[in-house]
Amino acid sequence: MGKARTRKGGGGKLSRSETVTVRLDPMLNYLCDIAARVNRQTKSSFIEMAVKDAIARTPIQPQNPGVTVWAEAGQIWDVDEPDRFVKLAINYPELLTYEEQVLWKTLCSYDWYWDDTASRTLEKAHWVRIRGDWATLKQVAQGVSPETELEAFNPGELWHLLQEANEAALSGDDDKFQEAQNRLAEHLLNKTVKEEDDGKGV
Repeated sequence: MGKARTRKGGGGKLSRSETVTVRLDPMLNYLCDIAARVNRQTKSSFIEMAVKDAIARTPIQPQNPGVTVWAEAGQIWDVDEPDRFVKLAINYPELLTYEEQVLWKTLCSYDWYWDDTASRTLEKAHWVRIRGDWATLKQVAQGVSPETELEAFNPGELWHLLQEANEAALSGDDDKFQEAQNRLAEHLLNKTVKEEDDGKGV
């Protein structure tokens, strides 16, 4: 069973362009300037063109040289940071950095962010919830915020626990029913404590 969640923060939007600082040795910098003049471009425009050309020639997987990073742009790009992160994690998990792997594991551990608790696919991602909690998810993955920030009460979790208790009662297994009751009580207690802490500004 996955974990519950609370909502805080969202994903940011991209500006029309981003500034990237590039270090070039003196000769390469000079030749870049000359090449830009030859093409009647600014140096930044020439570098952007060169980067696009390199992206169009770089295989996204060494074992599949026919598919380039540029060709897969539609599978890994989105204007929303949460969306493009999930796309990359699902389509090319081997390209995630260590920090991104931790974030992906955090996201996958909460059923609240998925329409199917047994599946972690693009079709089953609950995008509204992921975008809404994106800032908190990153903070928890980075260790800046505790996991309790994502372990608050939500109706979906309560329904799951009630269903579990009902199935245990129908089965006639007293031990299983008692365990289900204990989990339900713990969940409601956590909800009460969280609401009290929020009221105190903790």
